[in-house]
This record gives sequence, C-alpha cells and structure tokens, in this order.
Amino acid sequence: MFQKNNDKQTNLSSNLQNTTTTSSTLPTTSPISPTSDPTTDWRIYNDPLSKFSFKYPANYLLDDSGSFPILNKNITWKYSNISILDCKGDCPIIEKTVNTVIYGKSGKKFEGYIGEIGGNIAHRFVNYEFKIDDKYLLISLEAIPIRLTDEEFKKYYSPGKIVEINTQDLEVFDKILSTFKFINQSTNDETMWKTYTNSKYLYSFKYPDDMEVLVCKAELVFPVKIIRGYDPCNSDAGGFFIQVISNDFASKLRSLYSKDYIIEEMKIKIGGVDAIKFKLSRKTLEPAPIPDKTTSILINHNNVWFLINQVDGQDQDQILSTFKFLN
Repeated sequence: MFQKNNDKQTNLSSNLQNTTTTSSTLPTTSPISPTSDPTTDWRIYNDPLSKFSFKYPANYLLDDSGSFPILNKNITWKYSNISILDCKGDCPIIEKTVNTVIYGKSGKKFEGYIGEIGGNIAHRFVNYEFKIDDKYLLISLEAIPIRLTDEEFKKYYSPGKIVEINTQDLEVFDKILSTFKFINQSTNDETMWKTYTNSKYLYSFKYPDDMEVLVCKAELVFPVKIIRGYDPCNSDAGGFFIQVISNDFASKLRSLYSKDYIIEEMKIKIGGVDAIKFKLSRKTLEPAPIPDKTTSILINHNNVWFLINQVDGQDQDQILSTFKFLN
C-alpha cells in the first residue's frame, strides 16, 4: 500500500513501530448536506474479485493503470500476503493502532508517518487492514500524491518536516469508508442480514444486506421478490420469489412442471412446517425463456398455499433457513 512508482518515492518495507493500541468503531463524519446523503451521486467501485464495493466522489480520478488502483492521487487499496505489522526493513512508523469495524467486518486502523528514507518526502498516512481469506486488504490515505511529479515534489518537500493530511481529504476518506460493503462477508454472516416481515400473510425471513426485497403488484406472478441486480418485478429471470397461490393452482403444479421439466420431489420442512421441494431440470437444452434448472417449494400453512421459487441458487438455501411463520 505504500509502494511508490517514482524515483523519489520508493517501496517502503520497514519494521513498524507500534506505540499504542485502542479499540473503536469506524469514525463517521457529518454529512456535507444536512438534508441529503452526500454519496447519492457518487460512483461505485466493484472489486474485480467480488470481495467488496464502495462509493467515491464523481470528481475523484480513478487510475487503475498500475499494479494497484489509485484514487484522487492519494488513496490506494490492494491485497497483500502479509499484514502491515509483519513488514520488515524500511517500514512506515506506526504511532497508533485502533481496532475498527466496517460493515460488520473487524479490522485495524493504523496512523503514522513515512520517513525520508530512500528519498521519500516525510508524510502522514492512515491505513485500514482487513483479513479476507488468506490475504490482507490494505486501504490507505496518504498526505501526498502516490506518484509525485517534479512540481509536486518541490511543493511538498520540506527537510525535517512531516506533511500532514489535509482535513478535507480525511473527511472524504472517512465518508468513502462508510460506504464500504464486504460482499462475501455480508452474504455469509447472518448477523449482518436484514429482516423482511410480511404482515398480511404473517411470515418473515432474513436476507443479505446487499440484496433487496421488492413487493410487487398483486396481479404479477411473483408479489415478493428478493433480488441482487436483477430486473425488478417485471421479470422472472433470476432471483428468489415468494407467492401465495390458489388451491386449484397448487393441485395442478406437478402437471404444469412436467411439461418442461424432469422433476425430483422430496419432503422437507420450512420454518418447522412440512413442505414439498421440487428440483426441476429442463428436458431439453434448446433455447427457451425459462430457467434450465430451478427449485420450487410448496407449503400449506393454515390453509394458505405458499410457493417459493429459487431460480438462482446463490444465498437462497441460507435465506430459506431463516424463513418462519408468525402464526
């Protein structure tokens, strides 16, 4: 995270001096506007490995031409095989370490400075570190541009002085961090999930924070739809659907499925209630406007028939494990 692609800014890998350790949650900053979310018109960055996403100001230039992205010249993020605390050699000086949490994921915040060793300009930095699988995600804000031009070097260089982080840069950096979403972590950790409750038919379930529940118009096939990036309400091409069906429709379900699908049927329980699960595989792989594989679950609770359709299996077994009736 501290690598410099400039003759005057060299790769910093030195022993870290950790002087204090405290604990806190992610700092939050006051909104730029008291009446609206300042990030509404921000752009969205999605990690190529689908591990996280965040928003950033539309006027911030993103340079991803190098070995790691650089935002607004002084914000970087990258994966590392080692923690900053395991750095050896000419490393930054860490003056403060804080335990922190972003979007339910625990990590560490480091504050300190980079010295003048190797022709560097002494300057302060803030770094966040999170363990993701077998890697460390390092997110940094530095007081000076990562790749200095000659003019910028002259502007910032002052022998014996440490360049401080601009207050406004720090406020925007904190706001960027407040938009972070760790995609896999939020998907798998139910403690971070939201809860949907249907007050009409008295059921509830939990779902990942990066998904959305849509209650569609009653005349549509799927009145309750749980999606992640699919076309809302007017499409059945993906997602997770819950509907209440008539006795007549329930009785015809097997024959309707058998027209296009090979059916594998099994008895299960959903929310403690007996249910029938249909695993469906298309009889032919010729192009058609229906899924090649899908799962439907038929439940009768208090004389009301519920049909749950799983067109896309991602996350859905875990969502179903949280489903319960409230009466």
